[in-house]
Amino acid sequence: IESDATLDIDAGANLTTNGTLTANTVLLSAEHTLTTNGTVGTTGGNATLTGNNVVTTSAVTSTGAITVIGDEDVTLADIDANGGNAEPTAGGVLTLNGTTDAAGDVIAIANDRIWQRGAIGGDADTVNVTLTAREGMINSDADISATTNVTLNAGDDVDVATTTTAGQTISIAAGGDVNAN
Repeated sequence: IESDATLDIDAGANLTTNGTLTANTVLLSAEHTLTTNGTVGTTGGNATLTGNNVVTTSAVTSTGAITVIGDEDVTLADIDANGGNAEPTAGGVLTLNGTTDAAGDVIAIANDRIWQRGAIGGDADTVNVTLTAREGMINSDADISATTNVTLNAGDDVDVATTTTAGQTISIAAGGDVNAN
């Protein structure tokens, strides 16, 4: 599906897309599960994906910001917000399987656990990275980099298995153990 203006799809149950979605602004919403099995891209605006559960199996790219909100679990492939922040939020578990980049900040929040399997900030223009697992733990299995600050906050443990780099400050706060490389 391609639009020169806004692409706005709102499903009262599940929403599954199986091809490329491109528009100036993309708004995808599902009452239950939102699944994108093809790329989602904007040509001038922001991308917003919402659902009870949100799953992307291909890249979401935006010339603006990217906002992903799941009431329960959120599982994402590559996220690239070329003109703003990347803000994935999960009411349950947030899994970042692909690279997450932003021209602004990466602000990832989960009530439970954050699984970070893809690099964050690898394009060297991400300003700040903030990962917050309110009640659970953060498992970081890939590099994190920011030009200014990296902040990791967890209600439980924080495990950082690879390199974390910041231009100014790296801050880690955990309610449990911190295991850092």
